[in-house]
Amino acid sequence: MVSISHTGDNTEKHQQILVEARKCFGLHGFEHTTMNEIASGVFLSKSSLYYYFPDKEILFKGVIEAEQEEFFNQMIKRLEELATAELMLNEFVRIRHEHFKKFINLSIFRFADFHKIKPHVKETFSRFKERETGMIEAILVKGRNSGTFICKDPATTAALFLEVLQGLRMVVMQNHDYHELSQEDYNRIEEKHLSFIRLFIIGLKNDSYEQSDQKQTIKSL
Repeated sequence: MVSISHTGDNTEKHQQILVEARKCFGLHGFEHTTMNEIASGVFLSKSSLYYYFPDKEILFKGVIEAEQEEFFNQMIKRLEELATAELMLNEFVRIRHEHFKKFINLSIFRFADFHKIKPHVKETFSRFKERETGMIEAILVKGRNSGTFICKDPATTAALFLEVLQGLRMVVMQNHDYHELSQEDYNRIEEKHLSFIRLFIIGLKNDSYEQSDQKQTIKSL
């Protein structure tokens, strides 16, 4: 099903709705936020709100997509300022961690709501993953072209890179709900990511990495 929202002649109002919805979802979670509450916060009638966003699921999806677009805009701007692929990978990990922390601290995405929300945002998160993978692949290609990295298959390596980052995060989160993470938990995630990126870059610079059986290496991880 195709989700449709309207900006109409008032893009500013559209953005105000997203900001208010973001706040309400953060305070109450997806299940307990009402369209009436969001409409009231932006001085609209409920029927007027439905013109911009036909239902709560589409509005929630709009909030998620706005967050993701903010992340990519920040990432692209920062990476364009850096000269080497090595610096880019490190900065990617840093910004990604900060985005995750901000996203979860606002409690927009509550684990308890996940089974209700997933069908509506599955495609959104899938596109996010594709864009992230493409960004990492481009960095690896840049590193290979400059002679810094040895990487025969940037696409596969980029996907593996993101899977390991996700896995390391889940090691810390395995006994927690998203909104229960403490500053200590965030620090542990960051430490694991920074340790991994150091090893990852060493591997990309090492001839023996590409000469070994890559399938066996991935399996051992």
